[in-house]
Amino acid sequence: MKTISPGLKAAIEAGNICTLYTIKTADGLKAYYYTDHDAPLTVAGDLFQPSPGVQRFSLKLDNTASVSNQNVAATVLDLPEDELSSGIWDSASLEVAIASWQTPANGKVVVFKGTLGVIQWTDQAFIADIHNFVRDL
Repeated sequence: MKTISPGLKAAIEAGNICTLYTIKTADGLKAYYYTDHDAPLTVAGDLFQPSPGVQRFSLKLDNTASVSNQNVAATVLDLPEDELSSGIWDSASLEVAIASWQTPANGKVVVFKGTLGVIQWTDQAFIADIHNFVRDL
């Protein structure tokens, strides 16, 4: 069972939460931190920047509680196009967590982690498959 600070638990129960997205290259040398909140937040020592297209997305679970492969659109992770085309984000890790936007010092709760797979380009943006989900609840 996951340990959640009382302050974060109260914020979750009150609905005062935001989603945090951390994406790191496979070698760990480069990382970006995004939030769906409308202002920058420092949580657990990382500065999460608001990204205009970041939206919460839901997981698809089966009856064994395992998480199926998902995909995420570029509007969720606003990565520079030249970096995407260079391939440095192939097999990058993705972590999705929740935190209180009112009291970010209460930390975060990791909801799931995954690895970016195939990146496909569309007319509007890119879409990346996410593999190897670990549901962290």
